[in-house]
Amino acid sequence: MTHDLERRAAEGRVKYGTLLRGFNGHDALTDAYQEALDLVMYLRQLMYEQSALAAENTRLKAEIVQLKEMLEKRTVDDLK
Repeated sequence: MTHDLERRAAEGRVKYGTLLRGFNGHDALTDAYQEALDLVMYLRQLMYEQSALAAENTRLKAEIVQLKEMLEKRTVDDLK
Protein backbone atom coordinates (compact mmCIF):
# COMPACT_ATOMS: atom_id res chain seq x y z
CA MET A 1 0.00 0.00 0.00
CA THR A 2 2.90 2.35 0.70
CA HIS A 3 4.08 1.84 -2.87
CA ASP A 4 0.60 2.71 -4.16
CA LEU A 5 0.53 5.92 -2.11
CA GLU A 6 3.99 6.93 -3.30
CA ARG A 7 3.02 6.23 -6.91
CA ARG A 8 -0.19 8.23 -6.50
CA ALA A 9 1.76 11.18 -5.04
CA ALA A 10 4.21 11.04 -7.95
CA GLU A 11 1.33 11.02 -10.45
CA GLY A 12 -0.15 14.06 -8.69
CA ARG A 13 3.18 15.86 -8.83
CA VAL A 14 3.38 15.23 -12.60
CA LYS A 15 -0.25 16.20 -13.21
CA TYR A 16 -0.37 19.29 -10.96
CA GLY A 17 3.30 20.25 -10.76
CA THR A 18 3.34 19.93 -6.97
CA LEU A 19 2.51 17.57 -4.15
CA LEU A 20 -0.79 17.92 -2.32
CA ARG A 21 -0.77 20.95 -0.07
CA GLY A 22 -3.26 22.75 2.13
CA PHE A 23 -5.08 25.92 1.16
CA ASN A 24 -4.80 25.04 -2.52
CA GLY A 25 -8.17 26.45 -3.53
CA HIS A 26 -9.93 23.09 -3.46
CA ASP A 27 -12.68 22.09 -1.06
CA ALA A 28 -11.12 18.92 0.39
CA LEU A 29 -14.36 17.83 2.05
CA THR A 30 -16.35 18.09 -1.18
CA ASP A 31 -13.57 16.39 -3.14
CA ALA A 32 -13.43 13.54 -0.60
CA TYR A 33 -17.23 13.21 -0.65
CA GLN A 34 -17.26 12.99 -4.45
CA GLU A 35 -14.48 10.39 -4.35
CA ALA A 36 -16.50 8.41 -1.79
CA LEU A 37 -19.50 8.51 -4.13
CA ASP A 38 -17.29 7.22 -6.94
CA LEU A 39 -16.14 4.41 -4.65
CA VAL A 40 -19.75 3.47 -3.95
CA MET A 41 -20.43 3.34 -7.69
CA TYR A 42 -17.38 1.10 -8.28
CA LEU A 43 -18.47 -1.19 -5.44
CA ARG A 44 -22.00 -1.39 -6.87
CA GLN A 45 -20.53 -2.26 -10.28
CA LEU A 46 -18.47 -5.01 -8.66
CA MET A 47 -21.53 -6.38 -6.85
CA TYR A 48 -23.45 -6.50 -10.14
CA GLU A 49 -20.57 -8.16 -11.97
CA GLN A 50 -20.06 -10.75 -9.22
CA SER A 51 -23.76 -11.55 -9.22
CA ALA A 52 -23.79 -11.99 -13.00
CA LEU A 53 -20.64 -14.14 -12.89
CA ALA A 54 -22.09 -16.30 -10.11
CA ALA A 55 -25.22 -16.89 -12.19
CA GLU A 56 -23.10 -17.81 -15.22
CA ASN A 57 -20.99 -20.13 -13.05
CA THR A 58 -24.14 -21.89 -11.82
CA ARG A 59 -25.39 -22.26 -15.40
CA LEU A 60 -22.07 -23.67 -16.57
CA LYS A 61 -21.91 -26.15 -13.68
CA ALA A 62 -25.38 -27.44 -14.61
CA GLU A 63 -24.30 -27.74 -18.24
CA ILE A 64 -21.19 -29.70 -17.23
CA VAL A 65 -23.32 -32.12 -15.19
CA GLN A 66 -25.66 -32.55 -18.15
CA LEU A 67 -22.78 -33.18 -20.56
CA LYS A 68 -21.17 -35.62 -18.15
CA GLU A 69 -24.44 -37.55 -17.89
CA MET A 70 -24.73 -37.62 -21.68
CA LEU A 71 -21.18 -38.95 -22.02
CA GLU A 72 -21.72 -41.59 -19.35
CA LYS A 73 -24.95 -42.72 -21.02
CA ARG A 74 -23.23 -42.84 -24.39
CA THR A 75 -20.37 -44.91 -22.98
CA VAL A 76 -22.82 -47.36 -21.39
CA ASP A 77 -24.85 -47.58 -24.62
CA ASP A 78 -21.66 -48.17 -26.63
CA LEU A 79 -20.79 -51.14 -24.43
CA LYS A 80 -24.12 -52.89 -25.18
